[in-house]
Amino acid sequence: MKLQALLVGLVAVLFSSCSDPKQQLIIFHAGSLTNPINQISREYEKLNPGVVIKTEAGGSIFSIRKLTELNRTCDILMVSDYILLSIFLDSLTANQIIVFATNSMTVAYTNQSKYADEINNNNWHEILLRPDVKIGRSNPSQDPCGYRTELLFKLAEDYYKKPGLSRKFLNKSATTFRPKETDLLPLLQSGELDYIFIYSSNALRNNLEVIQLPDSINMRRLDLSKYYNNFSTKIPGSKLKDSIEIPAQYIAYGLTVPNNSPNSELAHDFIKFMISQDSIWMANYQSLLPNPILMKN
Repeated sequence: MKLQALLVGLVAVLFSSCSDPKQQLIIFHAGSLTNPINQISREYEKLNPGVVIKTEAGGSIFSIRKLTELNRTCDILMVSDYILLSIFLDSLTANQIIVFATNSMTVAYTNQSKYADEINNNNWHEILLRPDVKIGRSNPSQDPCGYRTELLFKLAEDYYKKPGLSRKFLNKSATTFRPKETDLLPLLQSGELDYIFIYSSNALRNNLEVIQLPDSINMRRLDLSKYYNNFSTKIPGSKLKDSIEIPAQYIAYGLTVPNNSPNSELAHDFIKFMISQDSIWMANYQSLLPNPILMKN
């Protein structure tokens, strides 16, 4: 009787698990998208109780390499620089790219940062180079915010007409790398760092003090793209290239549904829902493009 009861219970469990299957949607996304994507995922799961969304935040280049080098699969890949999708993915991996959101670069700090009462929008580049000031940035080989910081240095050197400024910044910031820009936040808030280079959305969401960088430096404006493109930096390449040259440009996020997505139909439905959530994007200080752009890869 005990064995019979055990078998009945086991059958009941198996039947229950089979009668209520859950679809899993896997999203690899840039660290700066963590807050809005988590909120949108929760809302989507409420409306679609048969769906479980699994999100993995990381530096955009590292997220791409999960697919290209680590043989991982996902349903949606979201990066903070849409151009990376064209550089690292061929049309056999993903044939469509959607450009969907914008941001800008800033320098963030707290009231406890050295010279917080002295720094302003005009002297920030001088104060950050003082010997006792500690600055940090994300890793340019893993995260677009890292290489955009290098581009910011070059744009600042040109804007302020100070030859050698970029090299000085690179040398000073080389000692404090983190995989993605959000990893710098605890170091700043604990006082281990005085200033960090980060996206405006993350700085504002975390109630940090910010430097209002000129538009010629912050890479915010589409109409300044031609000027931004005068400057570039190099990042490690793929198996086919030793290095890749990345131009400075208007900051725009991109996403794609890989061709081997296990749930491509569900992925496209989630994307439509995500783009419709204006209030969540606005609450996270991250701007959606008025009309997301669909590109062929």
